Amino acid sequence: MIFLRKLLSIIIVILAGYSLLNSYFALTPILMFLIGLLMTVMGIEEFRRKRKALGVIMVGVSVLSFYVSIESFLLK
Repeated sequence: MIFLRKLLSIIIVILAGYSLLNSYFALTPILMFLIGLLMTVMGIEEFRRKRKALGVIMVGVSVLSFYVSIESFLLK
């Protein structure tokens, strides 16, 4: 899980940096989906550490992020 979290974080930072430097905002739905995946992984890690409240919040944020990314995919 730690490897997956770090890999997703690196991919998100690279894509967000590329998007900001080149003003290419078509990657925003992909970034939102990846952020949702990252928040899901972090939520699972919190559940494993017995921190249920924080895990529920992270999973809730990931669901919202997935909704926004799917909505963005459908609008394009």
